[in-house]
Amino acid sequence: MWLGLRKKLSVQVPANRCVIRTSIRECRQFEQRTDFSLPASYLTYIQEIGGGTARHYFQIYCPNPLPKEISLEHRIREIRGSKLLAEIYGEPELIERMIPFGDTITGDIFVWDPAQRHGRKRLEYAILVLPRDSRRTVVLTDSFSDFVKNYVFGRKFEEVVCGGVDPESTLTFDYKPFTTRKMKPKN
Repeated sequence: MWLGLRKKLSVQVPANRCVIRTSIRECRQFEQRTDFSLPASYLTYIQEIGGGTARHYFQIYCPNPLPKEISLEHRIREIRGSKLLAEIYGEPELIERMIPFGDTITGDIFVWDPAQRHGRKRLEYAILVLPRDSRRTVVLTDSFSDFVKNYVFGRKFEEVVCGGVDPESTLTFDYKPFTTRKMKPKN
């Protein structure tokens, strides 16, 4: 599913390091701890690409325990149920049930709404954004794969949330993983 995107990515990993991706075991443990089933396309994304920062702007979190500040579970505890967000956006029920999985470096928050499930064979949820400069949530799409392809590595975010695409901007495929480890020396 993500092979085409992986080929386009300019992955920024320090020399002598490799990317640590979340295992399916870690995902299942997360699901048990949180009583939330992760979307199918997200599961394959974090196993094939991993959590990190895309285009120097979008951050996608995963159930990776290290470092905990950038784990999906930490973001959920930090954001879900926030009285301040409920007051700002006027949707306390959504804020209580939402699963925040990503954000932008400027403060827009991306969430799944468990009340809006999609897909019979492959589980997906509606994806909403809590824009930093608006008091209304915006429904972006109904699948994580569409979100990544058209919002993170496409132009839809600028069109829908920012009010238009800057004709001077270029579309990049830079990606910096959150977690790396030292590579084992080759013999």
